[in-house]
Amino acid sequence: MSQKSHSSSNTFKLMLPVMLLVLVAATLPGCSGCSREKSQPILDRMEDPAYNAELKVQLGAQREIAKRLNKVQSDLVAARAENPESEKTKALEKQLIDIYTELEKNRIQSMSIIRSRIQQESEDRAAAKRSK
Repeated sequence: MSQKSHSSSNTFKLMLPVMLLVLVAATLPGCSGCSREKSQPILDRMEDPAYNAELKVQLGAQREIAKRLNKVQSDLVAARAENPESEKTKALEKQLIDIYTELEKNRIQSMSIIRSRIQQESEDRAAAKRSK
């Protein structure tokens, strides 16, 4: 291999990363133009009617569960006063456990709704900040 072809090969190897960087830099302005479209204004979650309606449904369900819980608790107190080992007492204790489980499921679902909406709002704000 001649010295001239050897040096031109080394020059090409050195120039390849620079050429790739130039190519990438040239294509970036074209891609960033897509994000400059007018974005929707970010709606605060507490002002979002759909979100508030969803939370209102969850709260309504929670209140209904709480009413049943209070009724079963008072019935259980009365049943235990009569006979702590009766079938009625055992059935009410099982009902109480089921209601607590239902209440916990409602709480978890409510937290999931809230967490999702907060995350979406955060992502929307970050995207709006990046597009400025």
